[in-house]
Amino acid sequence: MRVFVVNTDKSTGGGVHWLAALDVDGRRYFNDPLGHVGAEQRQQLQQLYPAAGWADMDAEQQPHQKDCGVRALVALKIGLECGLTEYLAL
Repeated sequence: MRVFVVNTDKSTGGGVHWLAALDVDGRRYFNDPLGHVGAEQRQQLQQLYPAAGWADMDAEQQPHQKDCGVRALVALKIGLECGLTEYLAL
C-alpha cells in the first residue's frame, strides 16, 4: 500500500486543493475532502486517472475552509489503520 497527497494545481503552480491518494494492489483510490463540491477542481485529475476509485462524495470540508491538506492526511491515516473500505466511506 502506498499513500500520498496530491494537489489539483499544475506542478508549476502554487497549489489549489489537496486530496488523498491510496494505492492498493495496483489500483489508485482518491479521497476529496470537498466531496461533490470539488468536482470541477478535480476534473483534470479524473482525466489522468480514469480507472481510479473515488471515496464517497459527501463533503467533510466546506468550500470556505482551507484545511484540505490536513483532511487528506487524516483520510490516509484512516486508510492505513482501518483499511480501504473505511477510507472509501469517508
